[in-house]
Amino acid sequence: MLADYHVHIPPGVADRYPLTKGKRFVLVDTPGFDNVSLSDTEVLRRLAVWLASAYNAGMKVGGIVYMYPIYPGRITWNDCANIKVFQKICGVGGLSKVTLATTRWSSCRLQSGESREQEIWRSFWDGRTDAPAQSTMARLEDSRQSAWAIMESIFKTMKGDGVVLALQRQLVDKGRIFQQTDAAQELRAKILRLLKDIMGGDPSPAVKKRLEELSAEAKALKIPMSKRIQALFSIIT
Repeated sequence: MLADYHVHIPPGVADRYPLTKGKRFVLVDTPGFDNVSLSDTEVLRRLAVWLASAYNAGMKVGGIVYMYPIYPGRITWNDCANIKVFQKICGVGGLSKVTLATTRWSSCRLQSGESREQEIWRSFWDGRTDAPAQSTMARLEDSRQSAWAIMESIFKTMKGDGVVLALQRQLVDKGRIFQQTDAAQELRAKILRLLKDIMGGDPSPAVKKRLEELSAEAKALKIPMSKRIQALFSIIT
């Protein structure tokens, strides 16, 4: 589930970062894609609902922590597809607030992990020329201190009241429905690619069930004809 928590800022942290004084911080824990109990479409929908509600309530984003395991294995096509959806959620302004936090350091040797860090960073930006200079990478180890170090790095770079994510602007400011957002369309492209890859393969019941699930997701993310016609008329006029 998507849950939010009100975070108490320790006095020492507030003293070091004056911008945190007198402000209320909300820490949001979101489900990830490829969830065992939720479809990717449902994960994105829940996130979209919360973000739109928060924006309507006057809240902005001070920082984003994208967690990725340093171990095991290499980065897959599916991982890269998820990152692209995440980038569409954020937009260029939101990406400047991202901390890419690598986890599971206790499961690998330091030298292997360090080489993997560079691979993950390159895959995260995938040759993009708009990679913000403010975007950072950090190691999230199994300790409270490590987590607070990442929080402090976010406080250190905070300026003003935070940013508005692309998904929020599209839903609230531009009045788009969920299916019309860039993130939803990027997710649909991922699902269509998955459908193409498994069609004509193993006809087992498990594969057939997966095909049905993906087809339903692709259909749910398709922009309704009425909205496509409306968008066409907006371009013409």
